[in-house]
Amino acid sequence: MSVTQMASICKDHIFKEGRLIERLLFGYYFGNIQQYQCLAALKAYQNSDGGFGNGLEQDILCPNSSAIATETALFYIEMLNAYQGSIVEDIHYWVRHNIRVDGTIKHPPIDFHKYPTQPWWSKVDKWRSLAIIGQLKRLKKFYENDLCEGLKTLNKAFILERDIKFYDYPYYLYNYALFGSSNPSIEHLLRNLPEFLEQNKQYYPLFSRYWHWLLPEVPSEIIKGELNTIVKDIKINGKLPNPYTDLPAWNATFTLDALMILNKLEHN
Repeated sequence: MSVTQMASICKDHIFKEGRLIERLLFGYYFGNIQQYQCLAALKAYQNSDGGFGNGLEQDILCPNSSAIATETALFYIEMLNAYQGSIVEDIHYWVRHNIRVDGTIKHPPIDFHKYPTQPWWSKVDKWRSLAIIGQLKRLKKFYENDLCEGLKTLNKAFILERDIKFYDYPYYLYNYALFGSSNPSIEHLLRNLPEFLEQNKQYYPLFSRYWHWLLPEVPSEIIKGELNTIVKDIKINGKLPNPYTDLPAWNATFTLDALMILNKLEHN
């Protein structure tokens, strides 16, 4: 089944459950929506300081800029191939001015608790800066002289474990973007990839916003197996099941993410 056929099956679900930004992104890949229309919708979530907030990350409705919302924006920018322009330059500015001496970005954002939020976002978000730097590096918008010693120290503080957790991705993304596949951390990840994929199969990791960047390093037979699972689940459900059944705001998001990543993979 082609990704266009899968998109046709999933369209009603995404348009029913998704926000304007999700519907426009779907239209960009599988309709007649133009890049500038998607960027205009995305820009609505960007603050004057260059960071993103305003509910782009659906579990944090605080209007002020947060690292996770900015990470989300960078994923959409990557999907739109929109590497140039003020929206990315403003993100770069925000990151440069919000990375602290220890390499982290302040969390939670200002006035965080005045707005609806999921409770886990009240906890420390220590590794988020690694994901954002990795994204910017992949977009060729972050450079060696931008890297403070705190970031390097933060990266070294991560403890490699065989049991790789799904939300460990900031560390691996950072190391892949800066040092490539021959980095020991990525070699460790690839050695343990089959086990990782099996343990986290409900997230469809290789076709998620969190781990899709690893696809160029993954053997074709593993990609084919993951793709077969996606096709089967879409045929059965008309969508990819939301792994967070108590968070309906995400119903359309994971399906859309997978379709966009599949489309890019199919046309590369």
